[in-house]
Amino acid sequence: MVLAPYASAGNSIQDTIAGRVQATIQSASVADPFIKAGQLRPLAVAGTRRLTSLPGIPAIGESLANADIGGWFMVMAPAGTPPEIIQMLSQKIAEAQQQPDVRERAPTLGFDVVVGPLATPAGAAGFLKKEIDAMGSLIKEFGIEPQ
Repeated sequence: MVLAPYASAGNSIQDTIAGRVQATIQSASVADPFIKAGQLRPLAVAGTRRLTSLPGIPAIGESLANADIGGWFMVMAPAGTPPEIIQMLSQKIAEAQQQPDVRERAPTLGFDVVVGPLATPAGAAGFLKKEIDAMGSLIKEFGIEPQ
């Protein structure tokens, strides 16, 4: 594959639909309307497990054991933010994640809501370090060089 950078998801999706490029990598929430309209065919989910919203689509991790390239979002604050503010934000985010409408809507947007130890400041920091280390290992394993 050859990387074809795009300024917007919309342009890359349109070029994929038109056949100017062979594939695009998009978030499930962005691709979903085009999948439902039969304009795009999902090939794989970028992660180690299938999405609730696309149960019939295999995860890349099912074929490549070390390839967990799933997307994620993390709330971060500036360095030096007082610990009590970090703790309060973390608590409020955890409360929001428990709301029934959030738990119900997230899978339809291609997200899994993470609760528990990963959703704490220490858990998030550990997760981030693990992700950086894992990507470094994949880059070495596949011999990826800067372009």
